[in-house]
Amino acid sequence: MQEIAKLVRGKPWHAGWFADNEISHRDLHRYVYSRHCAEALRAFLEQRYDREIEELNRAWETDFESFDAIVAQRPEPPGRECTMSGDFRLFAREIVKKYAEVTLGIIREEDPDHLVFSPRLMFGDTEYVDLYSSYDAVAVNYYPSNDEPGLSGQAESILRYIHERSGRPLIIGEWSIPAVDSGLYNDPEDLDWSWPQTVPTQTDRARQAACLTLDFYNLPFIIGAHWFIWYDFDSEDRRANRGLFKADGEPWVEVIDALAKAHDRIGHTVLADPYGPKGAP
Repeated sequence: MQEIAKLVRGKPWHAGWFADNEISHRDLHRYVYSRHCAEALRAFLEQRYDREIEELNRAWETDFESFDAIVAQRPEPPGRECTMSGDFRLFAREIVKKYAEVTLGIIREEDPDHLVFSPRLMFGDTEYVDLYSSYDAVAVNYYPSNDEPGLSGQAESILRYIHERSGRPLIIGEWSIPAVDSGLYNDPEDLDWSWPQTVPTQTDRARQAACLTLDFYNLPFIIGAHWFIWYDFDSEDRRANRGLFKADGEPWVEVIDALAKAHDRIGHTVLADPYGPKGAP
C-alpha cells in the first residue's frame, strides 16, 4: 500500500481508491476460527454474557466448561434460527466492522488527500452495507439482466436501499452490456457467465447502454458509473463482449456513439440548470 500510495499521493488526476473488489460477505458467521478471529469471538462472547459461561449455556442450550472450550471445540451454529446462530451473526458484523475500519484507516493514513470508496460490492450483497458508512461512497458492481430497457424497478430498489442503509452516495464500479452478434457466444459448449445477460445486436446494446447511463444520472444518489471494460475478452480462457473495443482494437462504434450522445445530453442538462449560478449558459 505504501509503495502504491507514493505514486498517486497529491496527484490531481487521481480521484480516489476502491478499498477492495467483490469480497464475499456470505456466511461469515461460519468462518470464525482462524487464530485471531477466534480470540475476538471469545472476547465478544465473554462480554455478551458477562463472563458467565453458565449464562451462555442456558441461552445456547449447551454445556461448555468455559469460553476457551468454545474456541477449542469450534462449534458450528445450526442452520435454524436460535440464540447461538444469532450470536454468531452478530459477531460476523464485528468482523466486517473491523475490516472496514482498518482498511479505511490504512488508506487514509497513506493518502489523506483523495476519496476512499468502499470495496466494490457484488450486486445484492446488502447485509452489511451500513458498516461502510464511514467511506466517501459505497461502490457497487452491477450487471443488468437486460430484460427491459434501462434500470429495472427491482434493481433501482436495491440501489436505493444500499444508499439509504449506508447513508452514502453510490458509485457503480462496474457495468456493461454484451451482445450475441459479437460472435463471442457462438460456442454453446463454452459460454461465458455473461451469456444470460446478452442482447441480440450491437444496436440493442448501444440503446441499452444509453438508457442505463441516463437512468444512473437520474438517480441523485449515484455519483458515477464505470464501464467494464476497454477491450472484449477473446482468448482460450474467456470470450465475452464486455468491451468498448474488440479484442483486436477495432471500436464498437454504435456503443461508443450512444454513450457519447448520452453524456452529451447529461452535459447540456447540467449547463442549463436553472438553479445554477446566475450567468451560467
